[in-house]
Amino acid sequence: MVGEDGGAVSETGISEAEINLKIALKLQKLLEQTGITVILTRSTDEAIYDIDSSSTIRKKKKSEENWKQIDGQLIQISSGIYGVWGVNKHFEIFYRTGVTKINKGGNSWIKVDGLLKHISSGESGVWGVNMNDEIFYRKGISDTLPQGTSWYKIDGQLKQICSCEYGVYGVNCNDQIWFRAGISKSCPDGNRWCSIDGGLKCISVGPFGAWGINCKNEILKVDENDILHLLKEVGNKHNNLGNETVI
Repeated sequence: MVGEDGGAVSETGISEAEINLKIALKLQKLLEQTGITVILTRSTDEAIYDIDSSSTIRKKKKSEENWKQIDGQLIQISSGIYGVWGVNKHFEIFYRTGVTKINKGGNSWIKVDGLLKHISSGESGVWGVNMNDEIFYRKGISDTLPQGTSWYKIDGQLKQICSCEYGVYGVNCNDQIWFRAGISKSCPDGNRWCSIDGGLKCISVGPFGAWGINCKNEILKVDENDILHLLKEVGNKHNNLGNETVI
């Protein structure tokens, strides 16, 4: 496990810890292709954030078991490749400025336009849902403007959403599972929703597969290697239908 110090840094700004992580992830894929089970102690170099019962924000230090309190109060938070985002009890949206590999706790919170009950910061961008289960994608995120410029309303309705390297997933008020198809660099918000078999009240997808909880609070999982196969089946099913599925 890497401490707060990321090790040596190259002239291009890449840290030793970042290079080691990329090598480890590459080796994981190669070994798993041969049937070997690989367990990593970490799969990202992001800090871990938590919200306690009083909406106090805390960051877990990599080398310690205790939590460092962060200023502010939130009811939901998401840490990912596009930074740390959260919403408070009034559904106001906040972005944490100054979060870097050296300054992992960041500097301050800035209020972002809009109102959301749930937000997800992942490899497929920053997505959120509001009190009416309407879905939004954050546009205009860049190195110079990491909080983005505006929210773009997406078709459909979801009560919870997850942005990750495998795309964007969510569940609606009937616990139906949905995947956002058509996401690409030229179309980062995708073009349609495709249904996935099963029923979940919340879902989280990442390097260790897709995890979810159903209405009985039972925990369900799809392995990482099965996600792409599952998405291929979903794509074939909806292509055969010949139309778009909208939630």
